[in-house]
Amino acid sequence: MSQGQRRKIFAIVNQMVDWIRTQGVDTELNQLRYQLMRDFSAEVDKELKSLSDCSYELASDFIEWLEEKVEEID
Repeated sequence: MSQGQRRKIFAIVNQMVDWIRTQGVDTELNQLRYQLMRDFSAEVDKELKSLSDCSYELASDFIEWLEEKVEEID
């Protein structure tokens, strides 16, 4: 995974945390990130346990999936 991909993932998850908090739900960045990683893994049948050893391709897939989720909540 590139640094740019890592930054993008954290930016998207931060955006989601902010939105969730406006709905009155208290959540933390890492808590949501890990949940999203589990949801992604289950939904697309690709294992994503850690961003630290994530391939460039898997990171791209995760970013695309996250962007779709953001569109769903907008």
